[in-house]
Amino acid sequence: MPDGAVVAAHDPGAPALRGRDDRHGHATATSVVFAAQEDHPGVDVQLLARPYRETKAMTGGNDIRHALDGSGAVLRCLRLWARIENETLPGRVIYAG
Repeated sequence: MPDGAVVAAHDPGAPALRGRDDRHGHATATSVVFAAQEDHPGVDVQLLARPYRETKAMTGGNDIRHALDGSGAVLRCLRLWARIENETLPGRVIYAG
């Protein structure tokens, strides 16, 4: 490995990742959702941030389970759920299982 190389591991359940960056990411995603729905009347977009048992029906089951605490909390929304006219695009999340 060359000098100065950086190796990073991303643990989605790490407490440090739930701080300012998480709030910033949530605010950015929320602003994208509002903008999409305001600019395009046939578009419905949702950030999947509720408990996993409520979110699972909107993901298509292709989610990532992280053995953290078994709480069922959604740790990260990887892809927003969207309905554009008659087509539904499932979201994707990482959840504590």
